[in-house]
Amino acid sequence: MGRGETAYPGFCAMVVSALTGHGDQELLEILPATTTADRVALVGMHDWTDPMLPAIAAEWGLSVFSPDTLRSGSAPLRDWLADTGATKVAIHFDVDTIDADEIQLGLGADLGGLSTAEARRVVADIDGAAEVVALTIAEFIPRQVMHLQQILAGLPLLGPRAWQTPHDKPTLDGTRLSHPGTAASRQFARPLEGRATGPSVARSFHV
Repeated sequence: MGRGETAYPGFCAMVVSALTGHGDQELLEILPATTTADRVALVGMHDWTDPMLPAIAAEWGLSVFSPDTLRSGSAPLRDWLADTGATKVAIHFDVDTIDADEIQLGLGADLGGLSTAEARRVVADIDGAAEVVALTIAEFIPRQVMHLQQILAGLPLLGPRAWQTPHDKPTLDGTRLSHPGTAASRQFARPLEGRATGPSVARSFHV
């Protein structure tokens, strides 16, 4: 959310702006439609990233529900939804809505957010009040996967040269022998073609 002059510019930071018709005019001209700000709710908002944003939200008429507003139940959000008259809902789940004290899923360590149980309950309550027709997830950074990839890189049996050890060489007919000179150590014949030779963890991600 923003208008380009904030400290967090860029189209990726102004999706709400574009959806509500406040974004870059060049971008707005290629959108098939926009909606009014009173039909958009910012749920679990607890870190604005820019001090200008609360005033912009108030000016546009966006509804903001802090985590504390939803701790004990989703009634305030369900009442808002009922007042809009909407029967279909699109949910954009920004994972840094979750309290980083419980688990850090997003780019930053945003404290004071919703718990995972609270977030699931909120979504379930909205799903019970209207038809969810779209669900997107954003901001996930697979830190543990990336760290694990670094730890496992080059370990025996996991690296790209895992089969190229003195005791596990391919034979000419495409089978594998763990110890070629010992009949008792002959393994099942397994073609090398198509065999995965690297770690199974993700090597790239997109935000």
